[in-house]
Amino acid sequence: MVYLLFFYDMGMTMANAALCIVFAALFVRNRSPLHLWLAILFGLCTADIVLMYLFDFVPDFQLLFSAFPGSSPFLYGYLHLGILLTFRFIAGFIFDQPPAARESALWILCCTYLAVAGSLSEAVVEEFAENLCIGVLQLYIMGIGIRGLRKGDVGGRVLDSKAVVALVASFAFCSVGYLAWSIGSFAAGWESPRNVFVELSGGINFVFACLYLVAYARKLREASVPAVVPFVAKRYDLTKREEEMLEMLVAGLSNQQISSQAYISVGTVKTHAHNIYAKLGIKGRADLPAFLECELAASLDHRS
Repeated sequence: MVYLLFFYDMGMTMANAALCIVFAALFVRNRSPLHLWLAILFGLCTADIVLMYLFDFVPDFQLLFSAFPGSSPFLYGYLHLGILLTFRFIAGFIFDQPPAARESALWILCCTYLAVAGSLSEAVVEEFAENLCIGVLQLYIMGIGIRGLRKGDVGGRVLDSKAVVALVASFAFCSVGYLAWSIGSFAAGWESPRNVFVELSGGINFVFACLYLVAYARKLREASVPAVVPFVAKRYDLTKREEEMLEMLVAGLSNQQISSQAYISVGTVKTHAHNIYAKLGIKGRADLPAFLECELAASLDHRS
């Protein structure tokens, strides 16, 4: 069993680290907030698994924390709180429900609650207080997902509606199970080092991240670069005339051909092109294909 747990930790560490790198690379390419929060999520999950590995298999690491009572659960508590915060931002992006200013009070209260729990001398009570806090936050995020599904506010994303429903259902199952397990452990006096629903949640996150990447790659292949022109025009505040000119530039027409089709002089075409490139932040026509490919990737994470 110990060896199985060791290889499980190693496998999940490498899987989460790989997903963190992939989503970070996607964010660098298209600046999508969703990819940023997914990269942070899997980065924190990697750190969480590494800590569990160190506590389980490195005695010297346990001795280091044993010198500071309560430090181990305290560290875990804030790490899990950070993971839940990334879930909150991801849910807000998927269901178009960004965190409101008043919601910050909830997170500040939870941080304070964990700090108080970390100062308790009773380890069992401290752990239960931490698990209760985490469980309540999970239920709160679950509520955001359920409200979003009831409003039908899941269209225009990379994952289809059925996949989003399955994601919310899986998160709800793990959230309720986590809270029930925590309460049952405290009431029955169990001494399980790990909550089975935490491990299940990690596996579910990995599966849905892989499904997302597959769907994302497929939509990139299916989409066409010219189709992204309206998205770019709106995003970079191009005029209607500039949007028409951009469509012709994307089609590969020369300045002379654009002049003939638009019934304007070549000099006017060059002026429009210069203004378009300035708004898009590129140097010229040679940079346009790479720029539009990045914008095409970004457009997949916005509503149609």
